[in-house]
Amino acid sequence: MRERESLFLDYIGDVRSRQKEKHRSHAEKNAKKFLEMLAEDKSLKTDSCWKEVKGRFSDDTRYRGVHHSHQREELFQQHIASLDGGANGEKKKERERLDRIEASLRERARQVEATRTDLAREVMKERVHHYKEEAVRCFVSLLAEMIKRTDLEWSSVSQVLEKDSRWIEADMLDDTEKEKLFCDHIQQLEERKLTQFRALLDETPGVSLTSTWKEVKKLVRNDVRYEKFGSDSQRKEAYKDYTEQRTQSAKDNFEALLVETRMITHKSRARCNQSSHHRKEIMDILKNDRRYLILDCMPEEQRLILDSYMIKLELRGPPPPLTSCEQPDRLTLLRREQEGRR
Repeated sequence: MRERESLFLDYIGDVRSRQKEKHRSHAEKNAKKFLEMLAEDKSLKTDSCWKEVKGRFSDDTRYRGVHHSHQREELFQQHIASLDGGANGEKKKERERLDRIEASLRERARQVEATRTDLAREVMKERVHHYKEEAVRCFVSLLAEMIKRTDLEWSSVSQVLEKDSRWIEADMLDDTEKEKLFCDHIQQLEERKLTQFRALLDETPGVSLTSTWKEVKKLVRNDVRYEKFGSDSQRKEAYKDYTEQRTQSAKDNFEALLVETRMITHKSRARCNQSSHHRKEIMDILKNDRRYLILDCMPEEQRLILDSYMIKLELRGPPPPLTSCEQPDRLTLLRREQEGRR
């Protein structure tokens, strides 16, 4: 008996549970349809009042599907809340869009300002550079006009230059820069006078590679280029350098002449040792060139250079024969012969 009662109670419980689930599912469907009904009414706003708008839905079956008024109002408030959320979402998106635009404008303004600053800096740099160049040009012009001697000191010269208006025009240059320009000017004067002094020696007849300074001095002392170039000791030293460079250049040129002379071969030294006639033939050819004549005042040097060159050729031996690629082929020789006949 008890078992039957227990089974009956279980059955009743199961039936009630199914009915309860069915009722809940039916209520959810009705609530969903009620929300769909509200969503179809586009006139509803976030500030709409349920008491004012519920009358327009009373004939709709979906309205009557929700039986209790408090449930209808709760669903209405839920719908209004969703409208408010959507509006807030749109407002948020719009605000974010405006924020991005504002940030982009700020970044663009920053870039424009940075570009303007860089441009202004470059313009200022160019302007300063131009003023600096103008100051240098002005001061160099002052030096060229006022400083003609090379034995002057900056400490004494600067006091004289300060009285000239161009000193103020070169005010962008500090004292160190002005002193450097002065030293450069003195060096240029010295180099120019040295060049003129060397030109005087080149132009003066009787100045040879073996001439002494005492001999040369008598030949050039009346020339203004001699007088303008330093002290006597400086002239003597400059003449020594001039002679050494000129002698070395003459030797190099003479060696180049020997290389160009085809008569001198690897057999020349042996032939000269056998007979002086071959040496005389070589000398007769060399005498026609100025590179030989300039060393006439140094015959011993001439002989040593010539002998040294012939020894080098002898040690080197005969030149290698032409390779096949260097020799013209028979077709080329035939064409040359035909062209010669024409």
